[in-house]
Amino acid sequence: MAFRCAETNKDDEDLESRTLMYLLMKSAEKDCALGLSEIGAALMYCYQNVEQNDALASYWLERAAAKSESLAMLSQGRLHVEHRLGEQSSLDTGK
Repeated sequence: MAFRCAETNKDDEDLESRTLMYLLMKSAEKDCALGLSEIGAALMYCYQNVEQNDALASYWLERAAAKSESLAMLSQGRLHVEHRLGEQSSLDTGK
């Protein structure tokens, strides 16, 4: 249904973004590493019309990194190295 909705409403970019985020949330609910990582990336890099939230991004990325998702590990490390998590940032953890 989500794919059909996205295909029939191609002119509505917001609807397409919401549909994609819905699908990612469903995959994350099933503890899918890629879904967890993509939600974290959306929060970190502000895509899919998602407002940036580094603390929340870290939560999702950490869950994906625990499943050995390499891009999540890289993004999580970047949050730490760039000191984007405030006092919770750790250069050693980032490395």
